[in-house]
Amino acid sequence: AAEKAADELRSDLASAKEQIELLKSSLADARSAAPVAPPSAGEVAGGVADTGGEPAEDKPVSINELLTDAKPLLKKLTPIFAKARQNFGKRMIDDFVADAATKYGLSEAQQKELGDKLFAMSEEEAGRMEALLDKDQLNIADFAQQGRRGGEAWRDRAGEVAKEVFTEDQYAAYEADQLRDRAAQLEERANNRVDSLSESLSLSEEQKDQVFGILVRSSPDFDPALAVEGAAGAANEGVAAEPPADQDEAILAVLDANQQETYRQQIADREARRQQQVEQRNEFLKAIGVNPAGLPQMEAE
Repeated sequence: AAEKAADELRSDLASAKEQIELLKSSLADARSAAPVAPPSAGEVAGGVADTGGEPAEDKPVSINELLTDAKPLLKKLTPIFAKARQNFGKRMIDDFVADAATKYGLSEAQQKELGDKLFAMSEEEAGRMEALLDKDQLNIADFAQQGRRGGEAWRDRAGEVAKEVFTEDQYAAYEADQLRDRAAQLEERANNRVDSLSESLSLSEEQKDQVFGILVRSSPDFDPALAVEGAAGAANEGVAAEPPADQDEAILAVLDANQQETYRQQIADREARRQQQVEQRNEFLKAIGVNPAGLPQMEAE
C-alpha cells in the first residue's frame, strides 16, 4: 500500500511539473509577443516607482492589489496541485480512521462512513479557499482566516463527525483521549515557559505554581474540562476561574522586587526584538517594491 501511494504521489508530481512547464512556456510566449512599455504615471502613483522599484510615497502598494493582479495565474495554478492535495488528505484520513478503528473498535461500516465524511469535510474547506479567488478584489486577510479555519476544522469538525459516527461509549472514549492530549500539550508549553523563567528569575516552588497557573489560564486553548497538572501535581491547582487581564502584569504581581526588575527588562527586550523584526520585514518589503503601510501590523509575542 505504501509503495502504491508513493507511485501515485510521483505521478501527481510529474503531472504538476509538466503543467507548470506548459504554464511557463505560455507566459514566456506572452511576454515575447507584447512590447515592454515603461510604467505609466498611474502605475507609479499606484505605488511602484519607475526607478529602483521603490514604492511611491503618495500611495502605498497594497498586497491585496498584488494578489488581485495575480489572480489569473493563481487560478491556473490551483487545479495543478488539487489531485496531490486530495491524495495527501486521503492518506491522512485513512491513518486517522485506522487509528480510531483500533482504539475504539469501529465496525467496517463505521470506518467507511467516518472516512467519507472526513474527506467531504476536507474538500469543503478546500473549496472555501479556492472560492476566494472568485472575488473581484482579493484580500490576504481572507486567505489567512480561511487557512486558520481549515486547521481548526480538523480538530473541531472531526470531533463533530466522530460524534455522528461513533456509538455513545466510543465517542466518550474518543473525547476523553482528546482532552488528555490537549491538556498534555498545554501543560508542556506552560512548563517549558516556567522552566525558562525560573532559570532567569530563580523562582521559588510556590512562584512556579503561581506562574504556571497564570500561563495556563492565559492560554486561548484552556478549557475548564482539561485536567492540567502543574508543578504541584494536582489537576488545575492554582488555575484561576478567569484569565488575567494582562499576563505580564499577573506574573509581575507574584515576583519580588529584584525579580520584577529582571522581568521588566525581559519585557522590554521582547518588545525590542519585535520592533527589530518589524523593521527587518519593512526593509524586505521595500526592497521588492511593496510599501509596508499596505500590510497588517505585526502583533506582539
